[in-house]
Amino acid sequence: MGSVKDRHEAKHRGTHAGCGCGGRRASARVAAVDGGHRHAEGHAECSGGCRCKVLGRIRDLSRAGMQALDIGSHGEAERLLREALDLGRTVGAGAVIDAKTRNCLGIVLHSAGRMVEALAEYHRALTLIEGRVGVDNRLYRVVAANSRKAVGA
Repeated sequence: MGSVKDRHEAKHRGTHAGCGCGGRRASARVAAVDGGHRHAEGHAECSGGCRCKVLGRIRDLSRAGMQALDIGSHGEAERLLREALDLGRTVGAGAVIDAKTRNCLGIVLHSAGRMVEALAEYHRALTLIEGRVGVDNRLYRVVAANSRKAVGA
């Protein structure tokens, strides 16, 4: 049957097919790939204003945006994802986080029939990923596939 965490991740993967998040929490991956803040072993709580709280807020905005899309609220989804991008830009969240958020925004714009804008977001995401971690990775493949779907639509 699997652990609660495994069931949550499987459920999350199903609802966000194509967004590249993989249904996992971003914190460890963000720290490993984007140089994000890591706490010393056993340190359970951030101090006020800690960068990882802001990264968590960006993650929450992105998830809320995809949930808004799931219920057909394109305008709200776009607003939330643009807020996540603005916050990320303000704190220097990093190329991978920005690329993931831009991929999600591309999905929203594609779903709303705004193909030119969706393709622009996918292209920005691909450029960021290539510059930071190269092209031989799952995130690049996911965004490239989303871009191809938008071209074929």
